[in-house]
Amino acid sequence: MALLTINVASRVLARQADVVVLLPERDEQFGPRGGASEAMRPYRVLYLLHGLGGDRTSWLRNTTIEDLARTTDVAVVMPQVEHGFYTDMAHGQPYFSFVADELPRYLASILPLSTRREDTMVCGASMGGYGAFKLALTYPERFCRAAALSGALDIQRFVTTFTQEGFYPRLAFGDDLGVAGTANDLFYLLDRDLDAGYALPGLYSFCGTEDILLEESRRFAQYAQSRAIGYEYVEGPGEHRWTTWAQAILPAFTWLTAR
Repeated sequence: MALLTINVASRVLARQADVVVLLPERDEQFGPRGGASEAMRPYRVLYLLHGLGGDRTSWLRNTTIEDLARTTDVAVVMPQVEHGFYTDMAHGQPYFSFVADELPRYLASILPLSTRREDTMVCGASMGGYGAFKLALTYPERFCRAAALSGALDIQRFVTTFTQEGFYPRLAFGDDLGVAGTANDLFYLLDRDLDAGYALPGLYSFCGTEDILLEESRRFAQYAQSRAIGYEYVEGPGEHRWTTWAQAILPAFTWLTAR
């Protein structure tokens, strides 16, 4: 398993940005497949997004994601967006454009990563769960599946009720925090896609029954299921913390990477 830290000269961010990539090995000694032709075949890709207060190393330090990637021959891309909520920030940097557009193009130009819809997945926890669904619903033609673990899925309610020292939602969403009915609103994106007749990615969400975002997760799941789409929602014991997500990522990863 190769662990790559790639320093990207981002034109979108107008600065250098680090991204971590897990790339399973395929040679005859280490890989699950072997053979020169297989070694050149593009990898399926999972974009794995950190939460509020996390960074590009969070999934590596808190879960067994490296073992999961190794056994499924899936490359895992872990970007970093600070507290940017995977948005083009109102008062900050255009992180959504970086993660959604510039980063995939750049990585595919230097690594054997597939860009086909059927090979591209996205997942995240908390803020990253919101980001995963936002990416998948903004560009349903690019992602086959998306998963959110304890996701901030009702973003309007989240930014107007959640308080934590060092969290400044106005930087991401604007001074009036008017998220509902905009391209940052998952309910709006879901309705837009369905009304336009787009083929939606598969959607999966998990939330712990002691999680602070349980009601938000239930509300979005109920709304999505009321629109008669294939939406899988799972609850289980757990709080809003890595000990919960380290367990929840196991079935989520299996669902994401199933052929």
